[in-house]
Amino acid sequence: MSNEEDYIDLKKILNIFSQKKFFISVSSALFVLVGVIYALSLPNLYKSESLLISSSEDTNSSVSQSVGNFAALAGIEISTGESSAERQLTIATNTLKSRKFFRIFVDKYNLMPLILAGKGYDSTTKQVTFNQNRYNPITSSWASKFQDGGGVSYEDAYDIFWSKYASFNQGEELNVYELTVTYFSPEISKEWNELLINEINDYMKNEDRKLSQKLLDYYQQKLNDSTLLSINNVISTLMSSRLRTLALIESDPNYVFTPVDPAYVPEKKDSPSRSIIVLASLFLGLIFSIAYILLKEIFRSK
Repeated sequence: MSNEEDYIDLKKILNIFSQKKFFISVSSALFVLVGVIYALSLPNLYKSESLLISSSEDTNSSVSQSVGNFAALAGIEISTGESSAERQLTIATNTLKSRKFFRIFVDKYNLMPLILAGKGYDSTTKQVTFNQNRYNPITSSWASKFQDGGGVSYEDAYDIFWSKYASFNQGEELNVYELTVTYFSPEISKEWNELLINEINDYMKNEDRKLSQKLLDYYQQKLNDSTLLSINNVISTLMSSRLRTLALIESDPNYVFTPVDPAYVPEKKDSPSRSIIVLASLFLGLIFSIAYILLKEIFRSK
């Protein structure tokens, strides 16, 4: 192949672009118009954030150590293992994003329509707008076609909620967590954020309350069956420790997570960034028109 064939005449290319500037302008304008229409069709999303710290304190660690030493003297081996605070926090963080907890949370507050059929927000009436092909808010009923097609699915709702509307992540510091909720309504984004925190605290309180009560019943039975003073002292200490846990459950509303920076009603939208969408449309329009002109010239020259 000759050097002349390898040579790219930039002056010729620029001259072609100059001749086709009307086409480039019109094509770019059309792309921008489509981008503007698309950007305006997107609903605003508002994000409410909260910063949480672990409320769990291993208040029974010293007691557990004392019990372990006391039990050893009595010939009883007690393995404390992972601290109760660490275990509780591990369970809570995983429970919050579990499907079991999600189903309980969604059913309690009837959130399925908002998650699966919500499509926007009327700032005048302060009401969420729904996709009528999925849900009718007037009759509070699902569209038969959507329901019969398996659209009302907890699995789908779970995926949408945790991929589109909510996120829960550990912060840069140990035992610090960030919970964010994004939705069409700024009020609902704040409400869901607060409800998630309240519900996971209540859920963990109920689970620990039931466990503590079972353990107390068990200790009481062993206390009644035993006649050895050393064993009775160990059991009494264990019961005292468990009673302290019950007192904490009943007295502390922020049983696992405490908001140090509570959720708020966002005043400004988080997304979409309409200016970026329009600029991206302009860029695509330029790329399309330039590529079209170049390809047309290449095929014409062959």
